[in-house]
Amino acid sequence: MNAQATRRRQGVEENVRGNWRPSWRQGVVCLLIGIALLAALGPRCVYAEENATTVTIYPSDDATIRSWQPDQALGLDDYLELSYQSIDVPKGEYALVRFDVAAALPADAIIDAAQMEFYVVDVTGAASVGVKLHPVLEAWNEADVTWSTMPDVYIGPFVRVWTLAGTERDYVGVDMTNEARNWLTAANYGVELRGPTTGFERVFESKDHNERMPRLRITYHRCYTLTLGHSGSGSDPVPEPDHSTGCPAGQFTPGQAIHLTAAPAAGWQVTGWSGTVDDGATSLVNSLTMPAADHSAGVTYGQTLPVAVPTEPVAPVTTDALATYQVLPIEDSYVASAQPTDNFATVTSL
Repeated sequence: MNAQATRRRQGVEENVRGNWRPSWRQGVVCLLIGIALLAALGPRCVYAEENATTVTIYPSDDATIRSWQPDQALGLDDYLELSYQSIDVPKGEYALVRFDVAAALPADAIIDAAQMEFYVVDVTGAASVGVKLHPVLEAWNEADVTWSTMPDVYIGPFVRVWTLAGTERDYVGVDMTNEARNWLTAANYGVELRGPTTGFERVFESKDHNERMPRLRITYHRCYTLTLGHSGSGSDPVPEPDHSTGCPAGQFTPGQAIHLTAAPAAGWQVTGWSGTVDDGATSLVNSLTMPAADHSAGVTYGQTLPVAVPTEPVAPVTTDALATYQVLPIEDSYVASAQPTDNFATVTSL
């Protein structure tokens, strides 16, 4: 490094150090900003770490098909090849690959992201080429697929183009989130890769190389259904929130805290709960934490018994020879007194 560059680097370092002399007020401001950022990002981080799962899937089938060997099955080769050259006669190579997503993921998985990756062995031609990703429309098998028997593919206006750039001895990848979602729930025949009609070549390791194989990396989460109910007169408890991020209404990710609010009809009250953190509570609010399974919770309503309070003194009354009681008005309230009869005692007073 020459002296001028050294001075320039030192000048930058000194300038950074010289400008960073925070007062205690600046320190407090920075601390508050940091806390605010953590509060804003915290739920997202927790969601990603606790509820998302990432899996790596390798191909069930992959193959090269070659125009100048139209009847040669190449699906068991160690390499996948994409190329085009027009010396003497046009020659091209396409690659087919299929990942069995449905076998690798739960049927109710919600895919957040998916990336298809290939390990580059050789690069010839332009450093960056546009590779078309054609959805395959019919079944094929790597053991016998050839140029002559290549499956039909979609060639319409919605074919995506992958800008394939990268160096040898490294993985390159392309987003396949929408394709992976379709492969999970619908017919999955994979994808065909076709390069441009210019002189180029790309060579990848295939699954049969059994080392740096093509791969599909999928991040997904699962949602579970919360069923709410009630007995007695009133409404089902209302959840807050009514779903987890990334889930449909009424569905939640494991660990989601859910607050419930009951709504009894007039003359009714909460007498108990089920499936909550406190089933014995009689308050209008309760809560639960969503487990990694479908879950049910509910509230029980009971009638509120009316209490008749006389407006005038009531003469003593004996009930079933158990006690004599009298209700007397005292200012703005009433006092009830009880006198047990023989062989009885007062055990509860109101």
